[in-house]
Amino acid sequence: MKKKSIALVLIVALSMLMSACGEKTESNADKSASASTSESVSAEESTEESADGEEVYEYPSEDVEPMEYESDLGYSIIYDPSVITLDDTGESDIFTYNTAETLDAPVYISVMRYDDMDSETLTDGIILQSGIDGLEAQSTYFGAESIETQCIYIEKDVEGVTQMQIFYVIPMSEGSMVVEIGGYIGAPANVDATITEMLGTFYLK
Repeated sequence: MKKKSIALVLIVALSMLMSACGEKTESNADKSASASTSESVSAEESTEESADGEEVYEYPSEDVEPMEYESDLGYSIIYDPSVITLDDTGESDIFTYNTAETLDAPVYISVMRYDDMDSETLTDGIILQSGIDGLEAQSTYFGAESIETQCIYIEKDVEGVTQMQIFYVIPMSEGSMVVEIGGYIGAPANVDATITEMLGTFYLK
């Protein structure tokens, strides 16, 4: 099978209902995917109440430059704070696409480290938790340095929206790391492009 990298496939997968983790390809410009769940990230929007008691959402400022985030989890990534909000207060880092634009489902990247679990065990656990018969992980490449990973692609219909989750399980010197991407089929091209650009800057430290 040919090897795939992350940079191109997010847009293809979201627009053409393709599995992000299909066959491998040899180059860094290959296809990966973007995914989504309804559970994760609308909490990224900060709110306050207006005078009449209604919630008013505060979105990231548009007058900021992309910035590099170096995580204690052992990776770095570049993101645009004008459209992405970061929550790194828990066990995982969650980057959420967060603007005044109305989306059909959350779009996000979540990164979590498992120091006490190897990548094979973590991959098996994600597949088991999905409850999908016949679901398999596929080998692919991810990030700016084409990190070899196991990729799990999950697609489901939620209130008429085809949402996607893609998990990239990365072996570490101790334990493993999982990068989860959330999105949906038919997301706006500018949203897909933002997530794709971010994933292309992912480095292990």
